[in-house]
Amino acid sequence: MDRGEGQRADPFFSYRDVTGLPRPTQQPHPPVWGAAVRTPENFAWLGTEGLGLLITPLISPHEFRDHLTVYRDAFEAAHGASGLPPRVTASLPLVVAETDEAAEEIAETYLRRYLDVWAEAVNAWDRRESSAYRGYSGFGWMLRGLQAEKLYTEGGAIVGSPATVIDRIRAFNRHIGGVDQILWQIDFGAMPLPKARQTLELFCDQVLPEVTTL
Repeated sequence: MDRGEGQRADPFFSYRDVTGLPRPTQQPHPPVWGAAVRTPENFAWLGTEGLGLLITPLISPHEFRDHLTVYRDAFEAAHGASGLPPRVTASLPLVVAETDEAAEEIAETYLRRYLDVWAEAVNAWDRRESSAYRGYSGFGWMLRGLQAEKLYTEGGAIVGSPATVIDRIRAFNRHIGGVDQILWQIDFGAMPLPKARQTLELFCDQVLPEVTTL
């Protein structure tokens, strides 16, 4: 394709007269979230830029609380006069079964696979260090050594009977300092559809009515 007016220059693809539909109604753009995991500067940057914050707290929610404070303080300093609030979304694995024992049995298998995928994604950091990414060195080793039980007993995943899940959701929100919404992962670790469906049905029927407002 010859380059013409309105065409975007790109080393791999070229476009001409391109638009996106439907057009967003929000101004200046739809809500945007950025993910941050371990580096405090990332949390501060997202706040300064006025973006929402997406977290997946594999470490203890108590430790994440400080990171959220960094994000909220940076957001307030840069955008407090605008009246816009900071927005925090957590992404968490969820298993709900009729009993705690049944839920934990499911979680042991599929949380292990979940952690292994994370570890594989960051194994390049096993023997590398960077001042721009403090805390990532050895992250894969930490994930490979992390027990599934530790993940859901400390709040990095929510696992249990409906009553236990309700209590753990409330505890998570309290310990982390409050989140605006939670994205539930219910089919992680290549979980079979019937097990994921059980979680979804029990959550919608017995958990959601109790935690709509935390």
